Amino acid sequence: QGPSCSQWNIWGTWSGCSRTCGIGARMRMRTCPVANNCPGSATDTGSCNVSACDMSIAGQWTQWTGWSQVGTCYGCPRGSYRQRIRNCTSPKPMKGGAQCLGAREQRGPCPVCQDGGFSDWSEWR
Repeated sequence: QGPSCSQWNIWGTWSGCSRTCGIGARMRMRTCPVANNCPGSATDTGSCNVSACDMSIAGQWTQWTGWSQVGTCYGCPRGSYRQRIRNCTSPKPMKGGAQCLGAREQRGPCPVCQDGGFSDWSEWR
């Protein structure tokens, strides 16, 4: 006859984690050579992926605005500039996410009048 109390076989390998980040659970099992004749549990659970999930959101630029209004040639003298901007709000960085890279403002030369004078006369009416 066999013994009245049996010893467990060794633990099996751990299962995969129930979560890809944050605290999850995993399980392993063992068997008893004599059915229902071993003390304790046939299953064991443990924690896994104890590091926090990265919930950060990196910032992204909006589209550039149009160039600032020049109006007439007088509104933007030679040597001046015009500008356009974009914002880091599409989305904006949240929960420690990276800031947008690059410039928020872009400058460019102002358009110059063709000849600085009047246009040709129109027909009399």
